[in-house]
Amino acid sequence: MPEDDFPEALRYLSRLCHELGVRWALIGGVASNLYRDRPRLTQDVDVTIEVDRGQWSSLAARLRTDGWTLHPEVDYPDVVLLRAQSRLAIDVLVAKTEYQRIALDRVIEHAMEPELRIPVLAPEDIIVHKLIAGRHTDIDDVERILASRPDLDRTYLEHWIAQWALIELWDAVRGGR
Repeated sequence: MPEDDFPEALRYLSRLCHELGVRWALIGGVASNLYRDRPRLTQDVDVTIEVDRGQWSSLAARLRTDGWTLHPEVDYPDVVLLRAQSRLAIDVLVAKTEYQRIALDRVIEHAMEPELRIPVLAPEDIIVHKLIAGRHTDIDDVERILASRPDLDRTYLEHWIAQWALIELWDAVRGGR
């Protein structure tokens, strides 16, 4: 997959969300790589978008017009996979919870290119999202972020880890840190 696919996907998402007036942020592997001590390969772009049910139908219609196929095709999904010919896959997490809205309040803008500034979840929120997902690559991301980010807001992080009932996993991942 060409390296230009990531900036192209990010430019598209930035333009779309700006035009529709919706908050969004980069999450997932691309976002984790900004905070890890060493990057890993990833094959898609993961984002969270804050839209209500009414906004979702407009956003979904626009995505279809722009050539995307949405999986699943439901009225108001929690997660939707965007697929299109010759485009990088985009996975969208629809922000519906108090925590997701708070995480969007804390985004950090990153310059991905000289003219491309992208909102990215803060490292603490990437960790919480990764612990919720709980896959091997997610746990590796958490370990690598912890290895490179000693300045994390532990109070905030542990509050949301407790709220999502992830304390045992968190204790196992940080292994005595």
